[in-house]
Amino acid sequence: MGASPVWDAVVVGGGIYGASIAVYLRQARGLARVLVLERAPALMQRASLRNQARIHAGYHYPRSLTTGARSLQNVPRFLAAHPSALRRDIVSVYAIAASHSKTNTRQFVRYCREIGAPLHEPRPALAALFDPAQVESVFEVEESVMDLGALARSVDAALTKAGVEVQVQTEVRGLRKLASGALEVQVEGQSGGRGVEARHVFNCTYSALGRLAGAAATAGLRHELAELAIVEAPPALAGVALTVMDGPYFSIVPHEGGLHTLSHVRYTPHLSWSEDATISPAGRLAEYRGDSRFERMIRAAARFSPVLAHTRQVGSIFEVKTVLQANEADDGRPILLERSADFPGLYSILGGKIDNVLDVLDRLDAEALS
Repeated sequence: MGASPVWDAVVVGGGIYGASIAVYLRQARGLARVLVLERAPALMQRASLRNQARIHAGYHYPRSLTTGARSLQNVPRFLAAHPSALRRDIVSVYAIAASHSKTNTRQFVRYCREIGAPLHEPRPALAALFDPAQVESVFEVEESVMDLGALARSVDAALTKAGVEVQVQTEVRGLRKLASGALEVQVEGQSGGRGVEARHVFNCTYSALGRLAGAAATAGLRHELAELAIVEAPPALAGVALTVMDGPYFSIVPHEGGLHTLSHVRYTPHLSWSEDATISPAGRLAEYRGDSRFERMIRAAARFSPVLAHTRQVGSIFEVKTVLQANEADDGRPILLERSADFPGLYSILGGKIDNVLDVLDRLDAEALS
């Protein structure tokens, strides 16, 4: 890049958070020169792609009123930004376990009423998916599922339209302060190492947040090495996203190619650890050789929905999931947005699900950028 001018903002990480923030900085904040750096060969390849692709409408968080309400409020905004990502062929169903649930039917109904999330009596064919001895109630809900490939294409189009420059296969190695007051992002790419100078840097690297953020921002983070099973569900689940909660807790959600993804609160996490500068989440993921827990997942899930016993595993996705330790008890998913004291102009950002990126943009409205 040679002696190029200073960038107004460099965004590190090309997932949904990094891309959305870059578009926001150009369109809403009027920054002229915005650059996204991504180490993978393309954007949206890691956590943004490897997840159960629901557009959360609040139902998932009955023990966190704030997270649920914000999720529901963000749905129309998210769909307005990425209308092509919506799958219109999916029906979503939630069931409350009859025992050992942290939320009973009465509490769930009251919670949904408080946040304004509609609940409907399920169609008979959907109610019949469950063992009535194991679930105390079943609801058809208004929650959508995304086409993640279409979402990635929508993100690419938004970046192009906004005039954001993107550089992939570019690894960020470090950060240093310059005498001018700007920051230099030290990167390694196909053409070798160089420094990229910026007035503001947005660290949107999810599990790798600590590489730039330092101990202050990451002290409250917890990582999980998680398995998402890719399965061929029985015909009765074609076009159905099914969740049982809220102690026993699993979801089976339509995926690409007519398949589903399956997760279970007990068996999806294989390992967990608190943030530690000596442990690379990406390195731990690359080295992990654990066996799939699909058989345990499906046995547990089939207790509640017997038809799931006929589910066949196709494969598994392993990824690192990063959350704030403070919300492990209530399963809330607030965002982290922290401005560094050591590097003025550096923002560290973490969100627990795709669609609460809109909460980040709302928070950034209050930040002075120039």
